[in-house]
Amino acid sequence: VTVEHAYQPEFPAQKADIAYGLTADRTGERCFTSPTPGAANDESQTCGFVAEVEFSVERGFFDAPLTVELTTATLGATILYTTDAATPGEGVGTVYTQPIAIDTTTVLRAVAVLPPLVAGKVVTHSYIFLDDVIRQSAANLPPGYPDKWGDGVDADYDMDPEVVNDPAYSGEIKDGLKSIPTLSIVSDIDNLFGQKNGLYMHTKGRGIKWERPVSAELIHSDSSRGFQVDCGLRIQGGAGRSARVKKHAMRLLFKTIYGPGRLEHRLFPESPVTSFNTISLTSRYNFSWHNASDRALYIRDTWAKDTQFDMGQISGHSLYVHLYLNGIYWGQYRITERPDSSFLASYLGGEESDWDVIKSSKVIDGDRVAWKTLVDLADAGVGSDAGYQSVLEYLDVENFIDYMILNIYAENSDWDWHNWYGVRRREPGAGFKFISWDAEVILENANANATSKNFRNAPTSVYHDLRKENAEFRVVFGDRVHRHFFNDGALTPENAAARFQRRADEIFSALIGESARWGDKSRTVPYTRDNEWMVEKQWLMLSYFPRRT
Repeated sequence: VTVEHAYQPEFPAQKADIAYGLTADRTGERCFTSPTPGAANDESQTCGFVAEVEFSVERGFFDAPLTVELTTATLGATILYTTDAATPGEGVGTVYTQPIAIDTTTVLRAVAVLPPLVAGKVVTHSYIFLDDVIRQSAANLPPGYPDKWGDGVDADYDMDPEVVNDPAYSGEIKDGLKSIPTLSIVSDIDNLFGQKNGLYMHTKGRGIKWERPVSAELIHSDSSRGFQVDCGLRIQGGAGRSARVKKHAMRLLFKTIYGPGRLEHRLFPESPVTSFNTISLTSRYNFSWHNASDRALYIRDTWAKDTQFDMGQISGHSLYVHLYLNGIYWGQYRITERPDSSFLASYLGGEESDWDVIKSSKVIDGDRVAWKTLVDLADAGVGSDAGYQSVLEYLDVENFIDYMILNIYAENSDWDWHNWYGVRRREPGAGFKFISWDAEVILENANANATSKNFRNAPTSVYHDLRKENAEFRVVFGDRVHRHFFNDGALTPENAAARFQRRADEIFSALIGESARWGDKSRTVPYTRDNEWMVEKQWLMLSYFPRRT
């Protein structure tokens, strides 16, 4: 076999919808903007690329007016820009002729064009003025934002002046808005709020049909490196999708149809993984101010994930952020990892195709063959050593026991009829591991008994088969209890409380912005940090953690 042609030393850098091939005489390499499958490459196409626009001022926080210059390395190219979140391009945007003066919160988007060359990438920079943010209201938004969202609920864009101007918070709120990282998501208004296409108008829409292209920027108030990436955005969640909730959970998906196929960034400082195919933006549905709870803490699920780590098991990392949509402050969110096959391959090895992922009894990746086998073996009887050993071929027993201990200790009342992940590498002898997920409804009652849950085709059904029938399992369970409840273990009162306190310190100032944004969503007098949040926190620290172990 003779090699006709080879790209050396490597294949050229790729751009979306651009092909590479050979000239008719097969002596030259070039790019093509239109496909010609089954026919000769069309050499009449002019294929070249316009350089991206460069901004003279980086994205970030500002308290004084600034001027931004836009440039491109492509001679003769025209720069088009927008300040209303619209994607600039042919027929959209203002032609850049002079530096742009900015004195208010602005999302500046720009692209360089020079037909017939392929236009450069649209570049987005968010410039945030916190003096504007704290006085945000529907009255001072640019045109295009509706006063009704999905199902006709009243839109909510306002920061409550009762919190902003309160002497207890007025001197701290702006620092609080910089105390954790900022995530700025920008997209055409129609993608977010359009009557026909807007995610906020169709919050129950699922799948690729309800995924929209966005720019996402991670911004730090210090010198830490952030990122800007073009990706997809979806609404996510269950009951939290209801239009009345208003503050919805979301998910970013990194795909080559938008930009890079993965986010390459050290997102979680304590994690070795720096490549992600998706990340979740959780808003907290249960125990949240926007859902009328005076027990809101915004830490419960994070504490469960952190605890699973401290018990020596795999879990998802968490990063609190302030979220902006098109420059509009949207409240405190949390970025966390989704335990899919990509996550598992990153942390535990193998290829994505090697993993089975079961979420609440539904197959997310792989298949359910091994999961069904585990459940059937447990139901068939595990009193004998042979029966127990057959189960261990499909179950990581120490991980499983730690997972059960965590959920019993935290008295998880919204589990495990749903809200669980079981994962297994598809190879002989590999056991299912379980990863805490969406543990919002926990840490409620220091005297609650959470040992009797038993749902078919769920972790608890396997647990009760083993607990009732196998003495060896009970011994191992006791060993794990001793490990975690004594001798500086993860669930001693001191360590359980300290783990919670670390997260409470992390979001202490950030909560003021959340209170101003959503504390008045369900009542006239807003929920606040120093009242409801502090009361609930103190109850945990003084009552739950000291007694629960």
